[in-house]
Amino acid sequence: MADVTATAHVFPSVNDLVGSQPAGYGNQTYESNLAGRWLASLFNRNVVISGFALPASDPDLTIQVPTGKAYIAGYFVEVQAANITFPASSTSHLFLKLLRDVNQNVSSVAFEHNTTGVQPADSVKIGTVTTSGAAVTSTTDYRPTYPLRRVPQIHVFTSNGTFTVPPGVTEIFVEVFGGSGGGGGGGGGAGGNLIVCANGYGYAGGKGGVGGPGGYGADVLSVVPGTQYTVTIGAAGSAGGGGSGGGPAASGSGGSAGGAGGTSSFGALISATGGAGGGGGQGGAAQASVLSDISNIAARNGGDGSRGSSGGTLNGVGFAGGAGGAGGAGGLWPLGGANGSNGEAGHAGRVIVYY
Repeated sequence: MADVTATAHVFPSVNDLVGSQPAGYGNQTYESNLAGRWLASLFNRNVVISGFALPASDPDLTIQVPTGKAYIAGYFVEVQAANITFPASSTSHLFLKLLRDVNQNVSSVAFEHNTTGVQPADSVKIGTVTTSGAAVTSTTDYRPTYPLRRVPQIHVFTSNGTFTVPPGVTEIFVEVFGGSGGGGGGGGGAGGNLIVCANGYGYAGGKGGVGGPGGYGADVLSVVPGTQYTVTIGAAGSAGGGGSGGGPAASGSGGSAGGAGGTSSFGALISATGGAGGGGGQGGAAQASVLSDISNIAARNGGDGSRGSSGGTLNGVGFAGGAGGAGGAGGLWPLGGANGSNGEAGHAGRVIVYY
């Protein structure tokens, strides 16, 4: 088994959570490929939307897999071309799979090839590659592509409302995004204390925690024309307030936690809960006030707030949570510490209906 990490744009995930691509790119590619997501949902499986056509042969063991787009485990991925080297005199099975970070967010994608044919989790099969000696002699196309029946109508809810099933429609595809949690406020810095600290500075407050991403769910639903469904949009988690800086030789106060995002739902059929708010950063602690206390100084910079947990999910995670506020700097004697910064609010939920 071998992995080749690919350069890719992913939605919803790292592009919007971390910003490794231009701001909003994940949302833009997502919105421009709704038809492909609809196609995938009709068959309730991972699919190749376009691209990844393997060359028939190659004079050596390395082939270039072309650019392509796919829908895998609730994520849309747009992947750039990659060169992959296969073992000599063998038949390898080639897959495109999601890569997850420690928080289970999709950080990237990779091509995996193996000679057993065992499909990895969160993947779609591209094909097989047969080599003889030091050359690729043949490839087989396994891409599960399907004809699109029609371009769907799309109704995007960004506020509470009602969806009425149109005449003649008996099946719909619904995506729900829970609201993401707000970032925690940064802790206030401690005031300076010239008696103890040679440079006179107090300890800084801790950074507020990042809000948790909202939950995400998607499903194909059988419906009856004329039926009305209540659509509820989860609110964005509120921003946590920054803690106040302490006066001279005094501790700063901790920042407040961000608010949790709200639950989004489509009737009683499908829902996604909101992400938790990020924890507030701790205030910088005051230094000892007399020289005899130096050996027992417990003062320190304030600890960072905890990251908010993700909302309940069916198929992945939704919108990113708000960033945590920066901790306030410690004051220089005889000044007090700076206030911590407020966190950022989360992202409101969304419900999208395709029919």
